[in-house]
Formats: sequence, C-alpha cells, structure tokens
Amino acid sequence: MQKYFGPKKLSSVVEKVTQPAIKEQGYLLFKLTSYWHVIVGQKLAEICFPIKLNFPPQSSKDGILYLEINNPGFGLEIQANEASIIERISGYIGYQAIARIKLIISVKKREQKRQSPAIQENINNESINSTIENIEDAEIRNILENIAKQIF
Repeated sequence: MQKYFGPKKLSSVVEKVTQPAIKEQGYLLFKLTSYWHVIVGQKLAEICFPIKLNFPPQSSKDGILYLEINNPGFGLEIQANEASIIERISGYIGYQAIARIKLIISVKKREQKRQSPAIQENINNESINSTIENIEDAEIRNILENIAKQIF
C-alpha cells in the first residue's frame, strides 16, 4: 500500500530543482538570468543575455557582467545603454554589484544550406500558386500573390 503524503510546498520542490543551477552559476547570475526580461525590459532582453559574472577576489561588488549578443550591430546599443542597464541591475539586486559590462558576440552558424536563387524562386512560385489557386475572387488572389512574393 502506498502512503499519501499530501501536497508539497512549491518552495521545497523548486529549491531541489534549481539547486544544481545555483551551484554552477552562483546565486546572483542565476537571479539575473531568471529575471533578465524584467530587469532590462523585453526589447533589450531579446538582443542580449547574461552568461557570466566575475568579481574581484574577496568581493561581491564591482563585478563584470558578460552579455551574449547574436548580432554585432546591437553592440553599440548595449554600450549606449550600459549605465542604464547597470542602474537597473543595481536597483533590482539592491546594491551596486556590477561595475562594467563586456559583450561576447556569439555568431551561430546556419545549418541549412541555401539553394540557388533560381531553384528557390521556382519552388516559391509553385507553392504560392498552388496555395492561392482555389481563391475565386481575382482581386483578393492578386493581393495575396503580391504579399506572398514580398515575403518570400
């Protein structure tokens, strides 16, 4: 016969699940990564993400936060907003933990091989035509065809 222990507190379950991540990253980085979109806002959270946090020896202040960005063009925007980002982090954490931000550009290779433009155009035209051929209204069909050509 199985024993029923009843419902468990969510905090006890969450602690067991998050403990390995906290040990690996450190509590502060774990907190930053968990609430990054809240701290910096959705726009900045989409273009950068904290991946590493270094502090001077025997200190929990004046740390360097490493942010990963996928597009080097966003580096200027991050640098322009560096003071604001540091201020937001300090406000969220409650003290001046971060002194500087360094950027790491992560260029992810595309795994799909591109087809030649002629083949790709032919495939797109065939798929567009087969999709919209059942539309009876000629005007709507032309509008959809033009939109599809602009997208593809």
